[in-house]
Amino acid sequence: MVAAAERSTTALTPRQDLFEIFAHSDFSLKKKKKIIDALDDIDGFELSFLISFILSMDITGHLNIISKTNEVIGVSFSHGFITHIDLPDRQTYFGTLLVEQGLVQAKDLEAALRQTELHIGQYFLKQKIVTQQQLDLIFRKQMELRLAKLICDNTYNINFADAAETPLFIKITRKDYYEMCYEWLETRFSEQWLIKHYATWENYLVIFLDGHTYITEAFKKKLLVDLPDFEREIRKGLRLNHLTELYHSKQNEFFKALFFLNMIGVVVFHQSPDVEKISKLETIYLQLKDLKGKELAKAISELTRMPAHQTESMYLAFLKLISENTDDASQDYKNHLVKIAIDFLGQQSNEITTTKAVGQTPRAQMEINISQNAINIIQNELLRGKYFEAFGQLKKAFLGNDMTPSMKVYLLWAKVGHALTAGLKVNLTNFENELADLSADDKATAEFEYVQSMLCKLKGNLSGSQKHYEIAVKKKALFLNYPLNKSIWTKIKSSLGLMS
Repeated sequence: MVAAAERSTTALTPRQDLFEIFAHSDFSLKKKKKIIDALDDIDGFELSFLISFILSMDITGHLNIISKTNEVIGVSFSHGFITHIDLPDRQTYFGTLLVEQGLVQAKDLEAALRQTELHIGQYFLKQKIVTQQQLDLIFRKQMELRLAKLICDNTYNINFADAAETPLFIKITRKDYYEMCYEWLETRFSEQWLIKHYATWENYLVIFLDGHTYITEAFKKKLLVDLPDFEREIRKGLRLNHLTELYHSKQNEFFKALFFLNMIGVVVFHQSPDVEKISKLETIYLQLKDLKGKELAKAISELTRMPAHQTESMYLAFLKLISENTDDASQDYKNHLVKIAIDFLGQQSNEITTTKAVGQTPRAQMEINISQNAINIIQNELLRGKYFEAFGQLKKAFLGNDMTPSMKVYLLWAKVGHALTAGLKVNLTNFENELADLSADDKATAEFEYVQSMLCKLKGNLSGSQKHYEIAVKKKALFLNYPLNKSIWTKIKSSLGLMS
């Protein structure tokens, strides 16, 4: 039996579900989609795995990817194929690539851009300047270049929207995508990132899954061929830390080869039976129990993925983390961690009121004060159009928390706002159903009417948008300063008697 102190103290994150999904062949499509939706954010290297996972699901829809600068990228899928990459990047504009490849002259491109009847590719085709085969090659090159730009040291907010169909001109197959990922692994993934990534599974068994159509080709790749007896060792069902020790002299190559097999679903991780199972809360407790001050704040920031200066949000997110993982841990670890959370709050903030309200403990009053402060901050971000920041905070700290009122309204506000301002491809019916499912109390708020107004505008129903906006303003004058349609602002102020 491995002693508790000797076990890994790496705290698990929502990413674990994503990277272990291939181990659960019985998971329904709905469950798999929930795993994607549960991701708060994802880095560019993890994105390569997520795209491979979506390809394996054979679903049709759009992966919306939002950078921290609010740049929106869309990856479209159709039944196991990548069909389109929407990326605002001048270097990969279609016309730019045509000129770079020597297929058209700059003056021809200028002429194509001046006309508005045809896509520039169709224009050149009609003018017999290029052939259909040449156009297809440029479309394909554009998709490959844009995909490659996503795989980098960047952090993204993501969501997936189902669709009945997506446009299908040129497609990237799973095999094509695997080849691209192998090239990225060789040239872009650092050893430091891979070591940190695999620390979570160091005591897990690496299980080989036969039957994948790509297995033979995978083991012909140079990274895998150059590792001595790699296929034989990887098929033995050894623990990851054993394999890491076995290939310690080629650790970088080993982790890249493992990620490649993990990404295509050939190897998966299982809890090792000869290691005592450690609950997530115990893992977190072992990581935090000896930390104080700035070290504790930094550790909680990393666990919750909240900025270290946002004390209230970190505290709420940490309480939510404890609550979500209580089932598989003893009450002692939950109590220890709640105490750590309260001690952390006391160390970090002198502004939180701890006066005992009637019928409430200081801790309960503290939680309510913090919740309201956090909601005020998030509402301010939403009103200013900072949907990336608000959406990330809501998913990390509040989703599923019944303590704070109008939680789901704020989450919908962030999602609809993103779709409205950034041109995301979304399923409007899902938004309508989420609004319909809100409680009666939530539906009575000004925020609800404001979100209704945004959704109407997203649907192109401007009269409906104006109607709901007017109701929002009547319920809360604050919204008068944040009109969704500037052209009707004067009219609304006049109808409310607010003009001189």
